[in-house]
Amino acid sequence: MWEGTRFLELGRTRIGGIMRRPECLIDATLAEIVCLMSDGHATLGPLTVPAYLAESDEVAALIGFAGVFDHATFHLDVRQGDAWISD
Repeated sequence: MWEGTRFLELGRTRIGGIMRRPECLIDATLAEIVCLMSDGHATLGPLTVPAYLAESDEVAALIGFAGVFDHATFHLDVRQGDAWISD
């Protein structure tokens, strides 16, 4: 999936969640990516963040990323069931 996309590869790893058994680990590339975040109305970015990129089409392509809240503020209104990000 990532073939033809631009990112800075920082390394390769195997990651997993709660179950750390070998058969539950996923091969991933740790990379620095440039991305946009949008709710369909507003767009934040471009943001440069580190991310885990899955090396298989059998799992979610973007496994996780960090640093978004270094660039934006997360707002959560539990009573209204609403959340949004602002810069």
